[in-house]
Amino acid sequence: APLSAGGTVTVTNSGVVDLNAKLTSAGTVHFDDTTTGSISLGADIETTDASSAITVDEAPISLVADVSLTTNDGNVTLDEILDDAADSDRTLTIAAGTGAVVVDDNIGVNGGLALNELDIQSAGDVHFTGANATVDVNSLTIGSATAVDADVEFDAAVNVAGPVDINTATLTLDAALTTTAGGTLTVTNSDIADLNAKITAAGSVHFDDATTGSISLGADIQTTDPGSEITVDEAPITLVADVSLTTNDGNVTLDEVLDDGASRTLTLTAGGGNILVDDNFGADGTEPAALVIESAADVHFTAAATIDVDALTIGSVSPIANDVEFDAAANVDGPVDIDTNTLTLDAPLTTIAGGTVTVTNSGVAGLNAKITSAGTVQFDDATTGSISLNADIETTDAGSAITVDEAPITMIDTITLTTNNGAITLDEILDD
Repeated sequence: APLSAGGTVTVTNSGVVDLNAKLTSAGTVHFDDTTTGSISLGADIETTDASSAITVDEAPISLVADVSLTTNDGNVTLDEILDDAADSDRTLTIAAGTGAVVVDDNIGVNGGLALNELDIQSAGDVHFTGANATVDVNSLTIGSATAVDADVEFDAAVNVAGPVDINTATLTLDAALTTTAGGTLTVTNSDIADLNAKITAAGSVHFDDATTGSISLGADIQTTDPGSEITVDEAPITLVADVSLTTNDGNVTLDEVLDDGASRTLTLTAGGGNILVDDNFGADGTEPAALVIESAADVHFTAAATIDVDALTIGSVSPIANDVEFDAAANVDGPVDIDTNTLTLDAPLTTIAGGTVTVTNSGVAGLNAKITSAGTVQFDDATTGSISLNADIETTDAGSAITVDEAPITMIDTITLTTNNGAITLDEILDD
């Protein structure tokens, strides 16, 4: 039968505590055994006085029903949590208001029986603490009722055979997060998401904050199911390591990308997916070492997406299937190498520090803005590529050449090709 206590509830059990009816306590609920005790949890536990906690020191909890732990802004501290059944069919719901939620042992069993769902509806802080605090569930939701006030922190691996949805101020990921069975990852962070371990998601990865959130990216992100995307709506990304974003033919959509001052490299691999960058990439004076786009169907830097990097490589593994388009200025303190079907240059492309420009285009290169290169400019396609020339090309270092191997040039306007004592080699030239 239900138990209601006007004070605190303290249980020291060396064997099994069978909780088959609701426990409601005004004060703290504390299971303090640290030896052989365990808890079979088949009913809810609630504390009603402000800040009254629910604490389980060491006893593993086996869920034998869908249950909830609820406090009135009190902390919830748990140890190991297991599913009792042959199927992963139990759900644990935690509502702590502004209280902290701490789990310091595994939830579910890695490679074994996972919980069906862990739903942390509200908390001031959520911490899966230490190397033992692995999470193995079929669904993980944190901040489902209200965003977590402070931080959600993972110290051990998270394996979810389904969706993950986190709504928080800050996120600290210090161990790998993996989803399977089509599981998506959605993060809404109003402050910093510190990503220090790899994210591997079967479904799409989406950072959807459009207010004050940002991302400190120190590890790779990968989606594995065909077409699953990586999307960052508005949060600026600061690179704090050399990292890669990889999809299996899924789109990659980014906003602002910055460097932490240590010359980082970002590698993007989208297969048959599109890549869109719609804010600046790098900043003058703190340029990333390199942006490398290994593969994509289409690459588009929008009108807000200025580029400031030390090296720019597009199509390094396979040529871009459709178009590479620049709507904003590209400033590269080194080489530019683009391998694509078509190229659309609608804003100036400038290299310094001896940087060369090499373009391999099997379709039309539409040059509608000036190219100014310290090093040689070469269009090296020898198959079906052509050039629609609507702006000037200039090389500034002594002896840097302008070379067009075989692509016919169609003149769209009156233009000039200028070198500083460098050779100019052209193939066929036509008028529009």
